[in-house]
Amino acid sequence: MLATMSSELQKICKNLGAYDMNEQLKDMFWDQAQTERFKLMQSILGCKKPEGSFVSIHVLKLKGYFDRIQCLSFPFTQEFVFDVILNSFTSAYKQFTMNGLEKSIMELHGMLKKTNENIVPPRNTSSATHVLTIREGGIKKMR
Repeated sequence: MLATMSSELQKICKNLGAYDMNEQLKDMFWDQAQTERFKLMQSILGCKKPEGSFVSIHVLKLKGYFDRIQCLSFPFTQEFVFDVILNSFTSAYKQFTMNGLEKSIMELHGMLKKTNENIVPPRNTSSATHVLTIREGGIKKMR
């Protein structure tokens, strides 16, 4: 354990056994971990998917928050994670529920993307859209 620590921590812990070293580190970093946990909870509970933003970015952002908070030994049930994720979406997604389903966050992510395709109409690709192509050293504008 000592080899993975900074030189300052090595000096503090060099004469301690593994259990005492672990307890010393907990005491030293407990306040910092609690502050980070609180900030992560604020981010999780305050996170709402902005209208028009991508489902993938939003779900992966929340997944990252939950992964980080789990590293702080603050786990959540899968149901709670799903409830928070689903609650962060607009009312258009409210018909989407996970009742009784045993899915991973990535499976939920895929299901939300599919639901998003039914909610959000495809972008307008009118004839006014311009496409540039490169042909034999020149650029040609196509409509």
